[in-house]
Amino acid sequence: METTMHPIMECKNCGRLFYSTEDFLAHTSRWRICEEGHLWFNCACESTNVIMKGRHDWYDPIGRLSPQAQSIFNQIPALKTLPRLPTSVMELLQKIDDVNADSRDLAALARHDPLLSAKIMRIAENQTMHDGARPKSLSHAITLVGRQHVKEIVLLAAISCVEPKTRVFHTDEFWDHSMTIGRIAEHLARKFKVGLPDDEAYITGCLCNLGKLVLALVRPDIADRFQVEVNDIHTLGPWTAAEQRHAGYQHTVIGEIGGALWGLSESSIDAIQDHHSVATSDQPEPQDLIAFANQFAHWIWLQPHQMDRDLFHQLLHRFKLSQRDAELLAEEMMPLAIQERAS
Repeated sequence: METTMHPIMECKNCGRLFYSTEDFLAHTSRWRICEEGHLWFNCACESTNVIMKGRHDWYDPIGRLSPQAQSIFNQIPALKTLPRLPTSVMELLQKIDDVNADSRDLAALARHDPLLSAKIMRIAENQTMHDGARPKSLSHAITLVGRQHVKEIVLLAAISCVEPKTRVFHTDEFWDHSMTIGRIAEHLARKFKVGLPDDEAYITGCLCNLGKLVLALVRPDIADRFQVEVNDIHTLGPWTAAEQRHAGYQHTVIGEIGGALWGLSESSIDAIQDHHSVATSDQPEPQDLIAFANQFAHWIWLQPHQMDRDLFHQLLHRFKLSQRDAELLAEEMMPLAIQERAS
């Protein structure tokens, strides 16, 4: 597309003008296509914009993936038809950017999808539970959490409504475990101060294993096989071991693809990619905290066989903790898992 003298689009929030495909792709993020085929993205000002179906043939999501993810994207045709998020969700995200819309307006729009509203309430309740400020209504939940952070919660809630056609891999259990990781990550963020705000830690913790859900959506047979082996008394071990046994697709890579197609934040995609590794810097990094939370969740859920013990001991060293320190920390966080399973 050639540059024209007249702008193709103007950001309604900051007034930025877009003249060409290069303008659209520069300093923008969270590109995703909704169920109706419209292309949504965030301007540099973080506001949500939309390009109507039929006017974005030039956009290719593969260009925003890592080389490894690009390779997997081409190997699994079903990834190209990964369920899109509802248009109503995109419109809600866009409405959040409207300074003239209050929490009641946002709640009214969210209520068009009762399942989504229920998910938003549950996530908001989980995140505000530590300070006792339990939301009384959907609009109250939006006020408590904060407008910008609600955008992350809406995306998380929308993704958690997607159901794969699996027999052994159960989404309820997956999300209960994921929410526990989020609660633990939030707790660790307040404790260790690694530059990751506790609300962001909660969301990134919840989403770090997204690749397992994406695999269940595009290859339910493989996800079920891995889940059987994780649960089998004779082959107990972490999900990553099942991936290695079958030369399977790594959930850290498949999760990056799902995160990119669904418009997750860079911090969430980083957590998805890096939660099974240790940062190379001298001091603990946000990725270390999410990795730590992921391992601790297995311990607290009484799933020690699913822990990556080598990684866990690296993380203990990273945070300068002894085995006894870890045991005390696990006891301290055990109520989080109990509260999660009871919710």
